[in-house]
Amino acid sequence: MTTIAIKEPPINYNSQGAAAFKNVLLDPSHSVWLLNASGAPANGEGNGWAGIGSLAIDHANGKLYQQTGTLAATVWTVFEASGGG
Repeated sequence: MTTIAIKEPPINYNSQGAAAFKNVLLDPSHSVWLLNASGAPANGEGNGWAGIGSLAIDHANGKLYQQTGTLAATVWTVFEASGGG
């Protein structure tokens, strides 16, 4: 079983977005985070610490975002539900 480390990511002084509150580091070797957000994360938010595959849960709007860019240039892509019932 993998140990989950809980810690705060480095402070990103270049953005004022929502993705910096009570976060969980899921995979330290790849900088994959589970982020608690109160709005949609902006591209560039998480530069230098949010690796590819990091997830941001926007609890204000009920949306899930995945970081699909690079560690140096984050791009947050919303997951859209399809199909079902």
